[in-house]
Amino acid sequence: MSRARGRAACRNIATSITATTRREIGGAQLTGALMRGQPTDDRSRPGEPHGADDLLLELAPIAEHLRDILDVAAAELRASCAVMLRNDGRLRTAATSDTRAEAMSDWQFVHGAGPSLEAMDDSVAVYSSPSTTSQWPGFARVAAEQRCSSSLSIPLLTEASTIGALTAYRDNALQFTPADQQVAQQFAEQAAGAVAYLLRIASGADLSAAVAHQSVIDTAVGILMVRGGHDGEQALAALRADATARGVQLSQAAIELVSATSAG
Repeated sequence: MSRARGRAACRNIATSITATTRREIGGAQLTGALMRGQPTDDRSRPGEPHGADDLLLELAPIAEHLRDILDVAAAELRASCAVMLRNDGRLRTAATSDTRAEAMSDWQFVHGAGPSLEAMDDSVAVYSSPSTTSQWPGFARVAAEQRCSSSLSIPLLTEASTIGALTAYRDNALQFTPADQQVAQQFAEQAAGAVAYLLRIASGADLSAAVAHQSVIDTAVGILMVRGGHDGEQALAALRADATARGVQLSQAAIELVSATSAG
């Protein structure tokens, strides 16, 4: 990942999430604010009702944050990338990096099968050779049309459940390696964190100062993950070390980092 791309992604994500966090602290009616605008890359199964429990799949800001993450992930992995989300059995392609990823996700969305859904169902990473697999014959045909020879799906995990999957698709003979899986895992953690954070706000969960501080900490950890290539634990440890070295609270160190990145 180039430093310029990483810094740009950090600024975009931090600026957008910071603005939301400021509204949260101010006690604004956030659900309406988040719901304004038309979601993109958000497809529902025909005839499905849209209720409050489908909120995870309806928020336009989720697509914005995920596209920022996927832009960097695609460059780092040299692959086409997509995120699919699922809530109460309802499935959406939330964001894609390009038309290849969109086509691969669309088939899985329509047929309810494929490596992304397998990663969601089993909560494990799934390697696949889509163009030659016999497990999903129709998927193999689409993969051949898209010149996709290998895929890697990583589940999006929260404390409560698996909410989706990030899948990378390659158009050459290179197979994904364990090192690629580690990189993809970092981006999947960022994506899961962004979705969980926005859902927590939009669902009207606890908006106390403690939660607001934790939200800023989560954002700062995400920035460090993108900037330094850390996993979540390493990024949090780095943030704690900075706070300790400067004799400030962890939340204060997080606020300063997010503010500096947004302004940067």
